[in-house]
Amino acid sequence: MRTCYNENLEPSNVEECEDGNSINGDGRNEGCMFETNSCSLNPIDCFNTNCGDRIRGLLEQCDDGNNNSSDSCASDCAQESYWTCQRENTTHPDQCIENCRNGRRFNSLSTYCDDSNNIPGDECSSICTVESGNICSGGSSADKDICEKYCGNGKIHLDEVCDDCNFDSKDRCNSECSVEDGWICNGGSQNSSSICRLKCTVNIERFAI
Repeated sequence: MRTCYNENLEPSNVEECEDGNSINGDGRNEGCMFETNSCSLNPIDCFNTNCGDRIRGLLEQCDDGNNNSSDSCASDCAQESYWTCQRENTTHPDQCIENCRNGRRFNSLSTYCDDSNNIPGDECSSICTVESGNICSGGSSADKDICEKYCGNGKIHLDEVCDDCNFDSKDRCNSECSVEDGWICNGGSQNSSSICRLKCTVNIERFAI
């Protein structure tokens, strides 16, 4: 059974070239033969003419539909370092994702991190997302993230009402960074801890004469 455009060159099936698609006009026709004036008898010339056309040729490591570099798939359709590119099918561009757990973060979103390990429960998860109750910073294309629990670090983050720079309860601001009964906490920012004080209450008792 002849299986043209399956990315496997099969001379026994009278195939001259294979680029993994059934599109005419791209150097190889739907019969897996070189098209006139499209490419030389060297298959490499044929395969490499289509970088950036959203269709990954046989000698292309990826094709994301453009000729830009530094976007996971390079201008010559080579997969860039620290990325993995996969394609859904022959007519869609490759979907590229950065490699996780390599100690280098390429995604600038604050919900992503890379601490160079696959251990869950250590602030940065095994799929390189910041775990609940934590904050990660410092990650870049050259450095891994430094992660910490944000409650108890002496700085107000996200949903914290207070932060007194410890993980203790029964000390005005509890271990979940909520104000404890009988206390008022104010101040505090991403650079300073909260200041807490006792609530002042006045009880007036009325006595019947």
